[in-house]
Amino acid sequence: MEKQDQAKLELKGITKTFGDLIAVDDLSLAVNVGEVHGLLGENGAGKSTLMNVLYGLLVADSGEILIDGRETKINSPRDAISHGIGMVHQHFMLVPTISVLENVLLMLSNEEKAFLPKAKQVRKRILDLSEKFALDVDPNALIRNLTVGQQQRVEIIKAVYNDSDILILDEPTAVLTPSETVELFSIIERLRDSGKSIIFISHKLQELMDISNRITVLRNGKVIDTVMTNETSAEELSYLMIGKKLDLQLYRNIEPAGDIVLKVEDLLVKSMSGSIAVDHLNLEVRSGEIYGIAGVDGNGQSELIKGICSLTDCESGSITIASNQLKLMCSPKDVLECNVAHIPEDRQRIGTVMSMNVSENLVLHNIDDPRFRSHKLLDWNKINQYSEAIVEKYDIRTSGVEAPMSSLSGGNQQKLLVARELMKEPKLLLAMHPTRGVDIGAIDFIHKQIVAARNDGCAVLLISTELEEILSLSDRIGVIYKGKIKGEVSRDKVKMKDIAMWMVGKGAGD
Repeated sequence: MEKQDQAKLELKGITKTFGDLIAVDDLSLAVNVGEVHGLLGENGAGKSTLMNVLYGLLVADSGEILIDGRETKINSPRDAISHGIGMVHQHFMLVPTISVLENVLLMLSNEEKAFLPKAKQVRKRILDLSEKFALDVDPNALIRNLTVGQQQRVEIIKAVYNDSDILILDEPTAVLTPSETVELFSIIERLRDSGKSIIFISHKLQELMDISNRITVLRNGKVIDTVMTNETSAEELSYLMIGKKLDLQLYRNIEPAGDIVLKVEDLLVKSMSGSIAVDHLNLEVRSGEIYGIAGVDGNGQSELIKGICSLTDCESGSITIASNQLKLMCSPKDVLECNVAHIPEDRQRIGTVMSMNVSENLVLHNIDDPRFRSHKLLDWNKINQYSEAIVEKYDIRTSGVEAPMSSLSGGNQQKLLVARELMKEPKLLLAMHPTRGVDIGAIDFIHKQIVAARNDGCAVLLISTELEEILSLSDRIGVIYKGKIKGEVSRDKVKMKDIAMWMVGKGAGD
């Protein structure tokens, strides 16, 4: 294997602008052979733009890309693949209704797409790669039947299929459970040991400390520093990334919780497949408290929130919001009219409209508000002024309020979603994975907004697979397992042994 201190990839003086916004500013870095190179920065720091330039999804305004010391022109993903670069995107590029094999066939060039003669050969290649890197991928499995972690492995198969030596992993653990993250790290170590050069983009400091050899920190499109992982700390990295020390202390509410705002009784909700997802569940959330639901993803969390929001049908039970008992077949509009805010689990598919601009997304739910109308017609000057104030207050980094939602980084999309919902001053906030896929600075900001809403009397139902997030924010904690609240405890009486037992379906003390 080649020496690890030999540069496989060099980026020199890369600059990319979007109008007046300088997304990447004369940026240079090098990635060595057989290393995991962490890329860290706030949302909007330029990480995704830089990687999109490297993968040919964007073309730099200036700068050079060198592979093995040779200048390389990359104007498309096909160019990148031909030069040995593979990318696993944060949002997977898979067709759910077809098999693993068919997804790989779709990726191949026209010259390689002789489907029938090539299918057997491609299947063997998938199995060989699966065995080599311990991916455990079945070529015949339908994508829609695979877990998120298994789908990610398919993306890795696609990335290494053409013997790519440089792999870009964009927020690869954002949608994984802790156990899936451990499995992914084992796969990454095998890839590294085989000589692959891996660029690992993450906002999770401890993950970068665990898996990377070196870490480059970006801020405002520039390289702040590149450090050896074994010579730094999470505290130093957070300072380099943000430019200041974060106050991570979130003070608990000393005021007692108020009246019941959300009451769920004997709720039964089925999944898309027809199985029981929420199994006669009961819970209460009071004003001025955060009720956190912990648990392994896939235990009914999504169906519970969708049931409360009337985004899916409930089979039986009752839901009462601020003394209003909702009909089980009511509309989402009926729920919103109870002054409910909702931060959904998927900001792109459910929370926002990516083809609309920033202003349009910020007023999606209150388009009838008299503040935004003149003579019954929408007044876009008023809407844009309102949006500009929110963008400034919530530090949403965008080239302008008329910029398309799709131009924002994932973290800034999430901050916009949080801003829109909290600007309602809701009685009830349903927050599902509110900080998924965002950096430590944005996490700190979003957490403080949720706590501030709680302190103002809002009832908050928080769902997260990040146990640290649940423990940091919640006043009471419930653990969900197979659609039931397996155990419940106030924050000051938490015993981690009990939480762990409840998460695997056992009773405390079993």
